[in-house]
Amino acid sequence: MLDSESEVMSETAALALGQSRDPTAISALVGWVEAAVLERDIQTGVRALGLSRHESARNYLLGLVREGSPARARAAVEALAVHHYDEQLLARVREAAAKNPGVKLDAVIDRVFRAR
Repeated sequence: MLDSESEVMSETAALALGQSRDPTAISALVGWVEAAVLERDIQTGVRALGLSRHESARNYLLGLVREGSPARARAAVEALAVHHYDEQLLARVREAAAKNPGVKLDAVIDRVFRAR
């Protein structure tokens, strides 16, 4: 379903996997994001990973914050902000952002983590 030609079907499948308690769902999502060609699929996958409470999903997104392009790093911060209540996660996001010298993320982090 992730590779459906229908954008709605792909998005629905990705969001369902992101909310799954099954760790293999996270692996499937990460694989889909890594193989994605279309930016909309990457954004959908990142957003879906942000819904997850699995540590592997958080670690993947923190890796994007730490090493990703400006667009990917911002998308990962926004996805992680679903868990705005988690002060430890916020600290991890700030730490990862500090390690990505090519991207200024402080304003984005402040906006998305505080606005919720």
